[in-house]
Amino acid sequence: LVTAVFVARIEPINAARLARLDALVARAAPDPPRLEDVVDSLVRPSFEAWRQSEALGRPATPHLLAQLHADRAARLEDLKRRLFEPLMERYLDVLARILPDQDGEALRVGLAFVIGVMLHVVGGHLDAGAGEAASRGDEEDEALLERLVAFAVAGLRAGRPSRQRGAGEGVR
Repeated sequence: LVTAVFVARIEPINAARLARLDALVARAAPDPPRLEDVVDSLVRPSFEAWRQSEALGRPATPHLLAQLHADRAARLEDLKRRLFEPLMERYLDVLARILPDQDGEALRVGLAFVIGVMLHVVGGHLDAGAGEAASRGDEEDEALLERLVAFAVAGLRAGRPSRQRGAGEGVR
């Protein structure tokens, strides 16, 4: 039953992601699509599911996504691989074309960070600008999504740090 619930909620979001990504790639061909558009195609379907479920008073889908990613149970690890590996591989292929100077590990970690930020927002863990749906308008929601995309794009472009920090050096 748990698997069926996750599959029923997540597969339509992933299908929307892939449809958007495929359309971007086709429109931009033979060049790669813009990084901002690719990130938007990944996060917007989850963001829209969050907004719709909040408006209906049923925040279950985004919370299920966040819960699924947070849970490390073996049976859920298999489900996550089934639901997300093909999607992530497709996004990594496109990102590698956009950011050819970054290695696969840097792109994979960057994409994991993007997903983490997205899950933080749609999981209801962001206070600033992410209150109840009734107190936000479409413009505020769109501005929040644009900030999420801009933040994610900057992180992806930054890639791997150029040098390792020495012992005792902290982040300022």
